[in-house]
Parts: sequence; C-alpha cells; structure tokens
Amino acid sequence: MAATGPEDGIGTNERDWHSNSDYELEDEASPSQASIAATDCVRLGNEHIHAGRLTEAVESYTKAIEIDPEYALAYYNRGVAFGDQGERKKAIDDYTKAIQINPRYGEAYHNRAGSYREQGNYFLAITDYAKAIELDPDDPD
Repeated sequence: MAATGPEDGIGTNERDWHSNSDYELEDEASPSQASIAATDCVRLGNEHIHAGRLTEAVESYTKAIEIDPEYALAYYNRGVAFGDQGERKKAIDDYTKAIQINPRYGEAYHNRAGSYREQGNYFLAITDYAKAIELDPDDPD
C-alpha cells in the first residue's frame, strides 16, 4: 500500500484507503460483471480520494456498494472518506459492515478503534485495537 500522510492531505484522520491490489477479497477466481463494475467504482473512488475530492469518493464507493453489497473494501474505503470528513458515526458504521463481511479485516478494526477513540469511547477503542493487533501483530500502525 502506498503510504500517504498529512503532507498530501490523504489519510490525515484515518488509516489510508486501499487500492484493489492492497486488499484482495476471497474467492475472486471468476469475477462477475457486477463485481467488475463495483471494482471500477472503487478505483474511481480511490482516484477521487487521492485528489482530495472526498464527496465524489463517497459517491463512488456508495455506487460500488449498491452494485455489490458484500464488497468489504468499498465499505472500508468509504469509511476512510467519511472519517476524513469528520463523519465518525458513518465511518464506524462502514468499518463495522466491512468487519461483518470479513471478520479478519484488521485494518477495519484499527480504523474503527480510531473513530471510537475520537468519540471518547475508549473501551471500544481499546477492544478494537486489541483485535487489530491480534489479527496483524506485525503491522507497525
């Protein structure tokens, strides 16, 4: 995953968004037309978020979710965009959905923990940080 940071305005409030190559969904051997279209929407959303167009990014990720409601990456990336907009509740909801789809999505736990922390809900933040560490103990973040 290409690192971004405060100097370029991306990922300032949340961990960075993911490209499709950073996070592969299981069982993608023969993608359907719908999953190809959803992937295209996520790619467009990534272009928008990288350019700082958060509203357009949310719209693209939302379209991907409408096409494929089980696309964890689309929920995760939309959560990042919501977090960068200061929409903590919406970010938490999207990270939660990504986790429901893929319970081993450590970075979704990490970002949800950060959103909980920023809301002052330290118990849930600690719980999610612990889960993120359990799932990916080698992740430096």
